[in-house]
Amino acid sequence: MIKIALIQHFMGLAGQISAALPMLLITIFISRFIGIEDAGYFSVFVGTSAIIFSISLWGLRPYIVLDRFLEFRDFEYFNFRCITIFFSSILMLIFADHSKLSLILIVNVILFRSIDSFIDINMGFDQINKSNTVAIRNFSLRHFIKTSTILIIMASVIIFYEINGFVNEDVFFLSLMLPGIIILSLNLFFQNMTGKRDKIKFKNINLFLILRSASLFALASICCAFITNIPRISITSFFETNDIGVVGVTLSVTAFFGMFFNMTWIRALPSFSLAKNNRKVAKNFILENIFIALILIFLSYYIFPYLVSFVFDFSGERNLVISRNVMLCATIFFLGQVFSNLFKVTSKPWLEIISYFIGGLTGFLSWIIFGGGDGYYLMLINSGIFMALFSVFLFVRLNYGQQLK
Repeated sequence: MIKIALIQHFMGLAGQISAALPMLLITIFISRFIGIEDAGYFSVFVGTSAIIFSISLWGLRPYIVLDRFLEFRDFEYFNFRCITIFFSSILMLIFADHSKLSLILIVNVILFRSIDSFIDINMGFDQINKSNTVAIRNFSLRHFIKTSTILIIMASVIIFYEINGFVNEDVFFLSLMLPGIIILSLNLFFQNMTGKRDKIKFKNINLFLILRSASLFALASICCAFITNIPRISITSFFETNDIGVVGVTLSVTAFFGMFFNMTWIRALPSFSLAKNNRKVAKNFILENIFIALILIFLSYYIFPYLVSFVFDFSGERNLVISRNVMLCATIFFLGQVFSNLFKVTSKPWLEIISYFIGGLTGFLSWIIFGGGDGYYLMLINSGIFMALFSVFLFVRLNYGQQLK
């Protein structure tokens, strides 16, 4: 049992890392070849894009796993996802800061967010039709293929730089578009849906039914994306010039912290949906995440800041301190965020939204009261602590000894 859990966790973690690597690699490229401040602004845009594209997700993957195709068929879910991706892409073009980012770069982010959305819903299908191990393997493989293309192109650019001594950033961003379009097309047409999909007619009424039925999951997903990306989208309110760059690139790394935590939830969800007694599942989920947090705190204090400064090419004791503080605070923040997922499997899933609201309100008050750099760190810590305490204690109160929804 432990062996299977470890295999699933590290396989899924590899997929989560592969999912985020394209954005991180582009951030590294910008910081090294264009400038650390530009990399910071790109990191802000990445956070904004995550919030906008959470609309395309509409909370469907956990809803699909819990629904198990009793209310809607897989092809109906897929049609819905295509439409929400289209509208999210339009919103991305509207809200992007065109004065700070090139159109080619914005389109690349849209492409990769769209690919992630299709991979997400395919995993939902797999978690019903296949074993959890196979579902996680397929999820990881798709993201690995996507990331491999970025690595190949980036390696070619670095070789070109070594030979010629300069890099044209527009050519680099343009070279990402073709493989991005190809991978998007493959994920669009190769979804692991059942053979019954050809018999299902496209009915607009089902789109509105899905919109309504999954609305609580969607609202929770959007709130989760918002609260998760508050650290990124708010940095320009706390920091200036070079500090924006240092905080921004550090947050691009802490995104992987969130994936460490999120992978525990992805593995636990099928167990929650099938378990007759969820006490053991919940206990293991909580303890596992606390253990991960302790490891990340240790690494964030002693090792990660030096690695980040080397990779993103910045130096100075002050910058190291900023990077360290951001990592430590982000760890607590993501711990609280992942515990909020527990409400998805209760009879009151709307409490997840309340948890995010409490975290957001706590962070906002910390911002107003303290301001400046210290206010930023307190915003993350206080948000994480309040979300964690609210989620764990209320979940225990609601569910111990009770049946799951």
